[in-house]
Order: sequence, then C-alpha cells, then structure tokens
Amino acid sequence: MASTERVRHFQEELEQLKARLLEMGGLAEEQVRLAVQGLVAGDRAGIDRVLLGDQPVNALHIEIDQRCFTLLALYQPMAVDLRAIVSAVKINTDLERVGDLAINIAEAALRYTVHPPVKRLIDIPKMAMIAQGMLRDALDAFVRRDTALAQRVLNEDDELDALKTQIFRELLTYMLQDPVTIEPALDLILISRHLERIGITRRTSPRTSSSWGRRATFVTTPAIRHLCNSGQIFGPGGQFPLGRSHRNTR
Repeated sequence: MASTERVRHFQEELEQLKARLLEMGGLAEEQVRLAVQGLVAGDRAGIDRVLLGDQPVNALHIEIDQRCFTLLALYQPMAVDLRAIVSAVKINTDLERVGDLAINIAEAALRYTVHPPVKRLIDIPKMAMIAQGMLRDALDAFVRRDTALAQRVLNEDDELDALKTQIFRELLTYMLQDPVTIEPALDLILISRHLERIGITRRTSPRTSSSWGRRATFVTTPAIRHLCNSGQIFGPGGQFPLGRSHRNTR
C-alpha cells in the first residue's frame, strides 16, 4: 500500500513538472513573438516590455530545477522516469536560453528602429512562426511522448535554415547597393540567426552521443535540446517502455 501511494505521489509530481515546463515554454515563446512583433511594427515601447519581461522565465527556470532535483533525491527514479527528469533539467536550461534569445532579438530590434527600414519584413516573421511552432510542438512531443510529432519538428529545420540563408543573401544585396543599409541590415541578419538558434537541430558530437549509449542522438541547440531526443525520452527505437520502476518503493 505504501509502495502504491509513493508511486502515485511521484506521478503527480512528475505531471506538475511537465505542466511547469509547458508554462515556461509558453512564456518564452510569447517573448519571442512580442520581440518580432515589435520589430515589424517599429514599436519601441513593445520592445522595451520584452527587455524588461524576462523575470518570470528566470523564476520558473529556478523552480523547475528545484523540482527536478527534489524528484531525483526523494524518489530515486529509474528507467524511463529517470530519463524524463534528466531531460527535463536540460529542457529547462534550453527554455531559459530561448528567453535570452528573445532579449537578444529585442535588443537588435531596438537598434533597427532608429534607422529607416531596409525592406519590408516578410521572411523574419515567417522564421519566427516556424521557430515558435517547433518549440511548442517539441514541448508537446516531450509531454505526450509522441515520437511522430518529435520527428516532424526535426524535419522542419530545413525550412528554417533555408529562410535564414535567403535573408542573408537578400540583405547582402542591399548592403552592396547602399552602404547606409549596412548597420540595420546586419541587425536583421543577427535576428535571423537568433531565430534559427531557437529552432535549429543537429546531431550531437561523437562524445555526447557516446555518453548516451552511442546512439545517433538528435538534439536541438540551444533551444529545443532533448525535447525530440527519442534516445532519452523514449526507449530503444523510439518505443515506449512498458513499465516503470522506482527504487525504495517499500
């Protein structure tokens, strides 16, 4: 009976942890959206709100870390539960980094607003929508243990990368034609790189892959790392382990 109660408490705490991760992801995503919205609209007041609004993300980062370490210390989980909590620690760090990237975007957007617009902004808002969608879907995939959704997120990286390259080439043309556009165009290029970093995916280095069982592990850097990592969220081959086990359940 005590064992059953302990498992139930653990599962409740784990669900609360996932809920807080979703909340943090939503806050970080909103910061990115507002930063790009301020850029497109030339809204300096809106951009300032982003620059001053990262405290809730930072507070959740601290809280989620504490939740993870408490779960590890009190319940000593094993197998899929251990992998889920360790991944949550890494996801938490990456979500905090998304908040930092939103600040970086806002800072570049604030600089951009003091210059005449270089061009109509179309591809950067499109990049932002894709990156935000990848972030949202990756979190959903983690919480729901949805390998198909996780793979779709990974497949969207090519479109994001193509847009970043297109933006760079187009802005390079503007800079070559008119030196006055160089400074604001560089800020737009920087923003596109920040957006790519929110959604970009790559394989881990051999050393990292080796440390996680020598799998060809997909991670995202820096923003969605381990969210779509089937080797850590799921069992071998992306299958869900059939059982859960805990130490000290008696």
